[in-house]
Amino acid sequence: MQEVKTILEITFGKKVREEGKTLKVNVEELDGVSIYQLNGFNLERFSDVVEDVKVKRSGTGLVVIVTLK
Repeated sequence: MQEVKTILEITFGKKVREEGKTLKVNVEELDGVSIYQLNGFNLERFSDVVEDVKVKRSGTGLVVIVTLK
């Protein structure tokens, strides 16, 4: 879990919130590097840790939600 949280903090340069087995980070936009990093969670490397990755609209931008197993 800590490795995933660290990757999110480095990728977006923002503080990541932990809510149980869910990590959330609010962002204004997604660029190519951040999209590449999010796609990395679907690869074999994180398949044993990450269950789901979602991006939803929030009031002022987007929220990236990573659900852990």
